[in-house]
Amino acid sequence: MAVFLLLPGSRVLAGGWICQNQSNSLGRVEFVDTLKGWAVGQNGTIIHTRDGGKTWIIQSSGIFCDRSWDWLEGVFFVDSLNGWIVGDKGIILYTRDGGNHWERQESGTSRSLYGVTFKDTLNGWVVGDYELILHTTDGGRNWTTQMSGESYRHLYDIAFAHSLNGWAVGYDDEWGEQFAYGIAYHTTDDGLSWEYSDAFGSAGFVSKATFIDSLNGWALGGWADVSVGTMIFNTSNGGGDWEVQNEFGLLISDLTFTDVRNGWIAGNYGSMPSLGIVLHSSNSGTTWNQQLLVEEAYNMFLFGICFPDSENGWVVGFNGRIEHTANGGKDWDTQSGFLNRWMLLHDVSFVDVSRGWVVGHNSEGSHPPGILHTADGGQNWEVQLSGTRLEGVCFVDAGYGWAVGRLGTVLHTKNGGDEWVEQESGTRVMLEKVSFVDTLRGWTVGDSGVIRFTRDGGKSWFGQESGTSQKLYDFAFADTSRGWIVGKGGTILHTEDGGREWLPQVSGTGCDLLGVCFKDIWNGWAVGDSGIILHTRDRGNYWQKQESRTEVMLWDVSFLDSLSGWAVGDSGVILHTEDGGGSWFREEAGTRSRLEAVTMVDEENGWAVGGKATWWGGGATILKYTGPTYVQPQWASEVLPREYWLGQNFPNPFNPTTTIPYRLSAVSGQQSAVTLKVYNVLGELVETLVDERQRPGRYRARWDASKVASGVYFCCFKAGDYRQTIKMVVMK
Repeated sequence: MAVFLLLPGSRVLAGGWICQNQSNSLGRVEFVDTLKGWAVGQNGTIIHTRDGGKTWIIQSSGIFCDRSWDWLEGVFFVDSLNGWIVGDKGIILYTRDGGNHWERQESGTSRSLYGVTFKDTLNGWVVGDYELILHTTDGGRNWTTQMSGESYRHLYDIAFAHSLNGWAVGYDDEWGEQFAYGIAYHTTDDGLSWEYSDAFGSAGFVSKATFIDSLNGWALGGWADVSVGTMIFNTSNGGGDWEVQNEFGLLISDLTFTDVRNGWIAGNYGSMPSLGIVLHSSNSGTTWNQQLLVEEAYNMFLFGICFPDSENGWVVGFNGRIEHTANGGKDWDTQSGFLNRWMLLHDVSFVDVSRGWVVGHNSEGSHPPGILHTADGGQNWEVQLSGTRLEGVCFVDAGYGWAVGRLGTVLHTKNGGDEWVEQESGTRVMLEKVSFVDTLRGWTVGDSGVIRFTRDGGKSWFGQESGTSQKLYDFAFADTSRGWIVGKGGTILHTEDGGREWLPQVSGTGCDLLGVCFKDIWNGWAVGDSGIILHTRDRGNYWQKQESRTEVMLWDVSFLDSLSGWAVGDSGVILHTEDGGGSWFREEAGTRSRLEAVTMVDEENGWAVGGKATWWGGGATILKYTGPTYVQPQWASEVLPREYWLGQNFPNPFNPTTTIPYRLSAVSGQQSAVTLKVYNVLGELVETLVDERQRPGRYRARWDASKVASGVYFCCFKAGDYRQTIKMVVMK
């Protein structure tokens, strides 16, 4: 038996939504050993791995940037638990548990912050715009200004050769970017005083400094014009002297050394297209050899690189790209970001926890992605078909599937997508969604009120009269006869006879409705523009609005049963309900990309897909749901339950497990003595699920009935003075 506390507004972390193709660009990466690492970047993105990058998990920063060029710029961990992240608008984040929880620290500034370093868990520095240097001696609880100056001087990084000797580097652009020059400030007293140094005046900017010991260090400089190149500076006396060691005709973004001989640099080569590149030196930076050239993407910038030892390294960059090596850079494998930045995904279909398909298109107009397939739950995706814009996909089993899209395209496969055959749909309009109730009977809907139906697996498609010219976005069938369609302007159509007759239903809204879901012939939900969620308990005769707590466009909705459901939409919004929509709460997606489709296979497996095409990242987004793990929200007290409640278990009947939702009132502000017990029809106690004091909130208990016989059982709930009993049916 397991009990989960469902706090309103909770941000789902390690057990929630994980990125399978995180599409925000990543600027910096930090590993404390060969397994545990973090990468940060665009739109408040933080991702974390505990297994050397085999899986990357979204961690909630609690920050959504307003613009696609607002970033988290720097990350530093002193050990596997304690870390800091800095970024635009004066952001400083701190974690004491490896990123499970990130808390905002008060920086006292709104200036952009770029670099961060700590000597231990207490003493650290941050640098940023306006020659800003911040210092803390208590782990960031308090930050004091050690230096602040001109608005045209910017500090990008800070590094210490030893406990007293440190360097802060950046550039001065008082006379414009083309006349910028590198600047540095040096301290020999642990930051009590900083003195200006012209050691890097020959460079247009200095973006990175690193020391491997008290004597040997390197700095990265260059020019805004990539044709001029990038410089690497070297010191062998703790910064007493800096010399230009190398110049490159490419733009280098980051460098790292693991010892006095072995170092790596990451950046990009050329322009339009720009190719990501990694170079390695085995002689202290004297010469550099190319190890990696990322050339299959239209543009690929590599921004951050980290090697925790001489063998294992990671490089991150544009569009969420992550490359990994386990042999010092001789070979590299892609861990994330294989889809280019213009790729947008529109629909997803899974037949089990392993096998799934997504469809989409390339917003740039070239190399449409078409259909992607996974056979391992989304860890790896392969392109099955490209060449046309597709909007909808449906598989009824591992073999039979259909995809639809522009110009009336209908594609069909009988072998899981190994081969796709075009079917004649009888229309040339854009088709938005497709769904089949078995291998023979299916529908597709689209522009201009078009509804097409087949009873022979798509060999022949026939038109059904919709009675409207409005665009139709989505539809759902509860069985082979009863179905609902939603569309533009609040359109809802209903059939009781498999579509021979479609009749309008009153939605009560003029908002576009984009997604619809029915789990039985009575209960359904529709979502759409302005955060609207509609619910019906009577086949759609009456649709009632539910409170979504958002105003963004919601694109799709998926329910596991009559209680547990998810809705997804613009700006990475994912909403979840455990009570049929009586209460909807935000789950953390870790992305600002639009999410256009969601499908749930079971309580611990689901997928949401979408995308966002921008110059600095974006593209396809694939998220996987792995089950609930919740943390305290910032505004939980606003929406905690005001009454006790026991919900009906789901599923019911069931075999062998079921979930029982309940709520504990927050009116008293105190914990409640709670018991949840299962009895048989003779009144005999079968199992105690809960017997403890619990704080106010929403909970779910799971009962595994694998050891009991089929039959009727009663679940009795006691909390304070509240008593309630529900009937459950075990059917084996």
